[in-house]
This record gives sequence, structure tokens and C-alpha cells, in this order.
Amino acid sequence: MLQVRDLHVFYGGLHALKGVNLEVKKGEIVAIIGRNGAGKTTLLNTLSGLVRAKKGSILFRGREITGLKPHQIVELGLYQVPEGRLIFSPLTVLENLELGAYLRTTPEERKKTLEDMEYVLELFPILKERLHQQAGTLSGGEQQMLAIGRALVGKTKLLILDEPSLGLAPMVVKEIFQIIARLRRDGGTILLVEQNARAALAISDRAYVMEAGRVVMEGPSQELLGREEVQKAYLGKKGR
Repeated sequence: MLQVRDLHVFYGGLHALKGVNLEVKKGEIVAIIGRNGAGKTTLLNTLSGLVRAKKGSILFRGREITGLKPHQIVELGLYQVPEGRLIFSPLTVLENLELGAYLRTTPEERKKTLEDMEYVLELFPILKERLHQQAGTLSGGEQQMLAIGRALVGKTKLLILDEPSLGLAPMVVKEIFQIIARLRRDGGTILLVEQNARAALAISDRAYVMEAGRVVMEGPSQELLGREEVQKAYLGKKGR
């Protein structure tokens, strides 16, 4: 579904991404882990068209999207839930969800929007209870659910999640990751960037480890969980 080949990104004189290669297949969860400053969010923003690549190729569902504008990429079905959620605080929960479907304009698409809205409200019952509540008054976990729900109401083929556990209590984090697992079981495809490496590796099929703008390790998530260098660097375990 997504193929990234030899991707290079610069911020002025800073070489932020240095030849990144990555693949996401339909129906899987792929995790990207790494420390702050590793280039994870820069990679996601480049996939979403918010940052322009200097060199390299991004193929989404067989189409080259490098250089497309963000709204064109969204229209193809690649949706990013950004770090910090970025909901529209003054609007209601319902209005936020409706904004996720702003590109669905035909009668057929509007009908599908209603179906997806029902799915989102079944997935997040608390949002159904708070449909007419101002989004900015929700808890952090509820705002994260709203941000994910807003993306799912769109024509989402690939859901990109940037740090969904950021700032949330452990019990809420557990609930969010259970929901992510369910999305995959329901046929979704997810690219997950997460500093909680243990949770990300536990839930994903495959993973990439980034350091200083490069992919330094990749493989099945369970295999990476067992590597001593991953345990020492990201899971808080000391080597023997």
C-alpha cells in the first residue's frame, strides 16, 4: 500500500531524513520507534505532504505522491492523526467528526459517511455521549479518540498515528492501543509512530527503528522485542 524509497529531507542545512526506506502492506500495523529527534515526525509530515522531500519516492496505492499537496494526499485516503491531536476546540464533537468528511461530496459518499460515523460512535461510545459538547472540554484521552474518529470518517485507506499515547494516563493508553488493534482486525491499515516502544512493538506486525534520520533496524515486531540492543535502548532493560 505504501512504499518509501531513498527519502531525503532537508531543513535548511540540516539533513533530517537520510535515505529512508519503508513499506506498509495492506491490513497490517507497522510501527516506527526511536528517540526524540530521530526523524519520525518529519517522515510522517513528508508522507502527508506537509514537508517536501529533496530526493526519493513515495508510492501510495501504486501512485507517486511525492510533491502532491496535503489535501490531494488526503483525498487519496492517507490520513494523519498528528501529535497533540489538533482538534478544533471551539467546535462540538459532532462538528469535528463532520469535518473529517469534508471531501465526501457526492450522495454515495455522504451515505458512506453516515455508515462510518456510526462505526466511529460504536468504537468510541463516550463520543456518542458527548456529541454536542465542545471538543475543548474533553479529557486528553477523549480528544485522542475524537482525533482518530475524525480521520476514520474520511475516505481512510491508511491511518497514520503520531504519538497517540502522548500525555495520557496508563489506563487510557491501554484503551487507545486496544482500539488500534481492533481497527486492524476490522481491516484497517495503520502506520504508528510511538515513543512507548514496548506498546508499539506489542501491537504491530513489523517495525522500523530510526536514529538520526536513518532506519537502523527493521523486522517483525516480536523479533525486535527480543533483540538486546532494542531492549537496552528503548525498553529500559540492561544487557547481561
